[in-house]
Amino acid sequence: AARPALVAELGATREGVVVLDGLVDDALRADLLRLLLGDARGGAAGGGGAHAAAPNEAPSIHEPPAGRWERTTVDSAGLPRTWGIRPRLLRALERRPPRSLVEVHTRLA
Repeated sequence: AARPALVAELGATREGVVVLDGLVDDALRADLLRLLLGDARGGAAGGGGAHAAAPNEAPSIHEPPAGRWERTTVDSAGLPRTWGIRPRLLRALERRPPRSLVEVHTRLA
């Protein structure tokens, strides 16, 4: 079961951050990484290539795959652009949510 490991309020607006220890296991984590980063073994889905990782290991990359991510997200006025998932991938995940995303939503509900 997931349990709060850290709860913090940040900045003048007191924006919250919660870290849940135990929310996902290694298999679910690997599946989520494949969804967000592509085939981490360097396959056609836009994976890590030379930075490929073992199946249950996070890929060692400095930037997310350009085919899935873009640096156009702005979290607040005056802040620099950050990485966000491309709109077409977000729409695809919304239309047909993969089992791993549904599992995370179920655990949080």
